[in-house]
Amino acid sequence: MRRFVYALFGVMLCLPGLSHAAKASEHMVAPPTKAHPRKVLIQLDTNNVKKVNMILNNAENLVKYYGPGKVRVIIDAYGPGIHSVLAKASKVPGRIMQMSTDPDIEVTACDTTLRTIHKTGKDLVPGVSVVPGGIAEIADRKLAGWVMIYP
Repeated sequence: MRRFVYALFGVMLCLPGLSHAAKASEHMVAPPTKAHPRKVLIQLDTNNVKKVNMILNNAENLVKYYGPGKVRVIIDAYGPGIHSVLAKASKVPGRIMQMSTDPDIEVTACDTTLRTIHKTGKDLVPGVSVVPGGIAEIADRKLAGWVMIYP
């Protein structure tokens, strides 16, 4: 009888774990494919070189993890982050240019911020594209299902 009670108690302890495992599997998503890649937007709103390098590392690591063609990453520079993508002000212009050549990574700059500091797209590191507004880009991409990363 005592063995039966211990066995029953052991089964009861496992039940919450089983329901948790079932719930976890409900939230699993299909692995990304080239037809349906992950879509990740990373906010770049700082000119702190350590944070900028971390953001660039995050983008590269996403491509390594998911594999070429299975993730689209946008690094959206606005506010103080705009200096990270300006050719004459960036502390990492080589990395920005190199990343802009990766087909899975796009680096964008906020035109509103550029105009505020009296700069244009011609002042950017080669390969960086201009979007009308960095914050609007974030809002629109989130509404379109992109995952937002705030480093």
